[in-house]
Amino acid sequence: MSCAFEECSCYETPDASVWKVLAKEVLIGLSMGLAILICIAVAAALLGGCAGRLPTDRQMFERAASSTVRVECTGGLGSGAVVGSGNGRTVILTAYHVVLGEPKITVVGPRMACPGRVLNFSPSEDLALVEVLCDLGQPVLPIASRPPLRYSTVWLVGAFNGWTGTPSRGSLASTSFDVTGLVSKAYLVTMPIWHGDSGAALLNEAGEIVGVASRIPAALEPVFGSPVGQNPADPDAEHYATPLVSQVEIPTVSSFVGLPAIRSFLGLR
Repeated sequence: MSCAFEECSCYETPDASVWKVLAKEVLIGLSMGLAILICIAVAAALLGGCAGRLPTDRQMFERAASSTVRVECTGGLGSGAVVGSGNGRTVILTAYHVVLGEPKITVVGPRMACPGRVLNFSPSEDLALVEVLCDLGQPVLPIASRPPLRYSTVWLVGAFNGWTGTPSRGSLASTSFDVTGLVSKAYLVTMPIWHGDSGAALLNEAGEIVGVASRIPAALEPVFGSPVGQNPADPDAEHYATPLVSQVEIPTVSSFVGLPAIRSFLGLR
């Protein structure tokens, strides 16, 4: 009996140094695990914030407007975007039908107006480059490298009826829309464009060009109302005002030259 008691009492407990080493290892492991968890949480927050945060409409409209010009021709007008600048010259991307057969082209920016000439064009893609031999002092809009996703938000600033700076916002309804006269598939956007908006650049959320305004549905041409003034049928009657555009026939979708056609036209791979 005494021997059994002695065997039990001979158990040796670890000394203090062993406990210190074990505690240190546990603390190091906990610290590393906590640091990893913090890094994962921070990365997830940053990625989630970037992915879910769209620029405001005002930011996008200001970005687009700063590079938008009005393209005035003998037979009408359109819009364009600055895609090149330097050495006292500016290059504008616009729609071909805006400058088709025009002997005189004037590019009007916010600071100055300069005569322009057609540098290159593609009737089958409804695209044209116009060169002006002056520095308009406007920033260059980059061309996107990847096509936009369907249902993504897009922005445009054009020159509706000659009023440069007209903003529009919409969603990309289709990236493979067939348009008579265009070889490549067009983009269909839930955005109204009007006479004067043709040639305006369509921007993605990064402020890059993904399309060029080209067509509005023929059946949905805007119907212009009368300006404020006297009733021509009764000059003595009270002044009147009718809506600038009929509320019945406002186009809600428009077609745009797509990014693949733009990049091909500009020689970008």
